[in-house]
Amino acid sequence: MNICMTGDVVEYSDVAQTAAALVDEGVKPTIMLIRDKLGCNSLRGIAPLFLRWKAELEKENTSLDILLARGKSKQTLKNSEQGTAQEQLEMAGKRIDKLEQQLFTLQSKIVTVEKIRLETDALMRENRELAIGKAAAEATVASLREQLAKAEESAVSKG
Repeated sequence: MNICMTGDVVEYSDVAQTAAALVDEGVKPTIMLIRDKLGCNSLRGIAPLFLRWKAELEKENTSLDILLARGKSKQTLKNSEQGTAQEQLEMAGKRIDKLEQQLFTLQSKIVTVEKIRLETDALMRENRELAIGKAAAEATVASLREQLAKAEESAVSKG
């Protein structure tokens, strides 16, 4: 455990985690970067812990360069995935716009079909009324023909 000049306690685990996070991002850790990430004002509190972290890497036969390359690859893949996700979002947005236009067109057609249906219903009612009127007129014509025939018969027999 080391204490920064500001009185902040910095432990080995803080430095090791911060250094590992930097490596995962593909960034070579330095004492200054770790200090900035931890928000500590003192290099003296961090330096021995950082050197210990580097020594542990060497003791494990782990190459910082290999870890950095792996971290950069992860970042490249992550950026690529984010780009792909962004492209997919843009494509989805375009599909949504197209579907909304199609929906608007369909809604307009539905309104038109509904108007046509209402007009058709009105015409069918009018047609029924005309058919009733026609039947009544035909009945009247038949009655008048009958009356005419009787009148003609009566005129012939009187005359």
